[in-house]
Amino acid sequence: GGWRMASGPQPENMDDGLVCWVCQFADCDEHPEEPLLSTGCACCRPGSSGGRAHVSCLASAAAHQDRLWTHCPTCKQYFTGPVRMGLCRARWELCRSRPEADGERLGALGNLASALSDSGDTVAARPLFEELVAGGRRTLGNGHPGTLSAIGRLGNLLARVGDDAGALPLLEEAVAGLRLTLGDEANETLDAMRKLAEVHGNSGAIAKARLNFEEVVVTLRRTCPAAPSTFTTIGNLGTTIRNAGDLTAALALREEAAASALRELGLEHPCTQQMA
Repeated sequence: GGWRMASGPQPENMDDGLVCWVCQFADCDEHPEEPLLSTGCACCRPGSSGGRAHVSCLASAAAHQDRLWTHCPTCKQYFTGPVRMGLCRARWELCRSRPEADGERLGALGNLASALSDSGDTVAARPLFEELVAGGRRTLGNGHPGTLSAIGRLGNLLARVGDDAGALPLLEEAVAGLRLTLGDEANETLDAMRKLAEVHGNSGAIAKARLNFEEVVVTLRRTCPAAPSTFTTIGNLGTTIRNAGDLTAALALREEAAASALRELGLEHPCTQQMA
């Protein structure tokens, strides 16, 4: 069966009146020390309990509604910030003892590695990505989409820490393999292409970076017009075009990305704040 949110009167001694949308209380009964956090999605509004939750409550609910590990069920956006990190850690603890090739384990490992990387903790993320790639190569094969996606994510992390020489062959392998197995418009393919474009840009291959970013932007505008990745990629294309010397076109793209993020994601979303 599914889960249901708690009903009944809300406590009257709350300072700000905000409650967890899962348990409907400000303090979690099982974890009273746990803070009430913003999920970082479009449901978060000043003075509203929408988009506020305890990590443990979301983790309990996710056992019955799997997408709650990563997505808000109302606005369908990914969770961000401390809520995302807490859920990734909780999911990994549940799955880490499963067999190496278990799909749920691989997914939990990849999600935690990505959350750590996105939070800036590349030191902790790197061995998790390396484990993910090695496990994928052994159990799924080099050409499996899951392995190729993990290869691309490891390549992206290496690029972030300045190892472009190590990142480039991994990203090229990922892009070529994902184009063959999933097609040019798959999210995994587009993600690897975006990362490859960033490496080209970092190494001074501006023309290659621009071509990669332009291909990704054309596809994302058509398939995912309201996604954070779309706005980020448009902004990255703008930066690349600026580096090529076209300041007018670059400014127009950056302004488009910032306005779209504010309209679609709301002020509290990290993507919007990054674009400001």
